[in-house]
Amino acid sequence: MAETPELFNEIAHHYDLWSSLLSAAGIRAWHQAAVERLRLTPGLRVLDVGCGTGTVTRTMAAAVGPQGQVTGLDPSAGMLDQARREPLPPGAAPVRWVQGFGEELPFPDSSFDRVTAQFSLRNMRDWRRGLAEMVRVLKPGGLLAVLDLVQPTTTLGALAMRALEGVTRPLSVPKLEPYRWLGRSLLHAATGAELTAAMAAVAGSEVATTTHWLGDLVLLAVVRRAAVPLPGPAPRRTPRAVWATDGSLTALRAGAWIRDHLAPGMEVHVVTVCPPPPDDAQVAATDRVAWLRHRDASLEVLPGDRFTVVPVLLDGQPGPRLVEYVRRVEAELLVVGRKARTRGARELLGDVAAFAFRHASCPVLAVDGP
Repeated sequence: MAETPELFNEIAHHYDLWSSLLSAAGIRAWHQAAVERLRLTPGLRVLDVGCGTGTVTRTMAAAVGPQGQVTGLDPSAGMLDQARREPLPPGAAPVRWVQGFGEELPFPDSSFDRVTAQFSLRNMRDWRRGLAEMVRVLKPGGLLAVLDLVQPTTTLGALAMRALEGVTRPLSVPKLEPYRWLGRSLLHAATGAELTAAMAAVAGSEVATTTHWLGDLVLLAVVRRAAVPLPGPAPRRTPRAVWATDGSLTALRAGAWIRDHLAPGMEVHVVTVCPPPPDDAQVAATDRVAWLRHRDASLEVLPGDRFTVVPVLLDGQPGPRLVEYVRRVEAELLVVGRKARTRGARELLGDVAAFAFRHASCPVLAVDGP
């Protein structure tokens, strides 16, 4: 099965060109806005997580000057090779290029004044762990800026998502097929509300600024790490029989409700439904790996010594397959997460919770996301 670093290795030499084309050159303005929000000054230490070909990394190196230090980290060797080929601007800080994963940053605590992840967070195996790692290496009082595609909850954002899928799906030329992951990856992305809630939780402070483009498909969020660590959130609990999860923060909230409110000893079926795969075999394999990770991450929510946990992976349209499974196992309760989408977004992207309310053979509990 293909991993995202391998997909990016294949497109490293033309990544910048096609990113600009697919975004109608909007990506340049979005990157520039993110760099401006970091408030870079000479002498700062900066980390670029998922630096790719280093376009933004070099811009930040110029901003912090020769007294500063900049590190670009990426899991793709091909991307880093491309980054090393490009010269730094005159008067820029030295740049250290490091191959590694955002979920396992090879740096000591409180190492950087600024950290950013731009269009890389949703490609991580575990983006929540990646956020925690970025905050760990950020100095107290430092700024974290995340720029990425998110699952839309507005009608305009949903239209933009469908347009992106329409542009990337026909890319069948072998050298361009990996770009089809761009549209598919949104099925595994957080919503803007989920992402900002997670950033605030790990940083210990409210997200300072958020900016959206293309409705709410593109999000820029900036948070400052709290100077004094705040106590962690109180443990949550969650419901029973069948838990439908896509691994999102909203779905994990539903799982937490089960954990916290259902009686010990109950049987909980943790069900993830993989939508029909894309035609491209490599993208389909990468997509399958992502769904398996979502299922496995969800399993960690439920303690094995409290419940009998039954992991289930199904294929097909999520709503009908879920309802069919609930009926077959004679579930007493179905628990789902419900993302805060507009009516238009629900019609364009589907609404599993609404489908379950109409067709499930048992009571349905919907837990709202952030």
